[in-house]
Amino acid sequence: MTAALLAIVVRLLPDHEWRRAMLAEFASLEGAGARRRFAVGCARAVAATAGVRLRLAGLCLVAAVPLLLMTAPGGQHNTTGYWFTGIVTVLCIAAVLRLSARDEARGVAFVAVTAGLLWWAALLASSEVRSHPQWALAVGLAAVIVAARRGREIAALGTAFATCLAIFVVSVGTYHALPRLAPDIAPANATDPLLENRIESTDPYVAELLLAALLGVALIGAARRPRPELPG
Repeated sequence: MTAALLAIVVRLLPDHEWRRAMLAEFASLEGAGARRRFAVGCARAVAATAGVRLRLAGLCLVAAVPLLLMTAPGGQHNTTGYWFTGIVTVLCIAAVLRLSARDEARGVAFVAVTAGLLWWAALLASSEVRSHPQWALAVGLAAVIVAARRGREIAALGTAFATCLAIFVVSVGTYHALPRLAPDIAPANATDPLLENRIESTDPYVAELLLAALLGVALIGAARRPRPELPG
């Protein structure tokens, strides 16, 4: 049981060498007590690792995606939606795991979180922003420009992916928790204007989520390529 739990914990580590070293050291120990103490020490070391915190934060952000999509109006009875949600979630998880193993992860997280919070603040404060969800693309583009100046291709792709994902979560989450904030765009003959406003207002952010998934695919491909060696 201890071995299985340790194997799960070390999976959070971005560094494969550390994973193998911890598991090899654990296997060489004798006695349940010694193994248990070593596993606890490893868990503490993993929890203290910045890369692990970033990975957990990214996975928590992705976990909000199926929660929001499946609790959306009609989401529980939409078979096509199940496939869309599953595919997008898997792609985003893979992108988070790939990105969190890179040196650029901290910078990407800082820029993407800042952009997401700025968009969220604007969404809460301004009805004009809520009526123009396409402006979120401008926020994402600004974040990418900032990231590109600080890093390379991975930084730009990672920031674009993470920003789109964050904007989807904060926007749809806001309309889920505070449906009255949704702009009044329902047709005049709508039987439930509040519900219709919520549905219509979240649709543009589903496109933002799809863009995040596509950027995630590009990020996975770029991160798999070997890093160029610096001239000696």
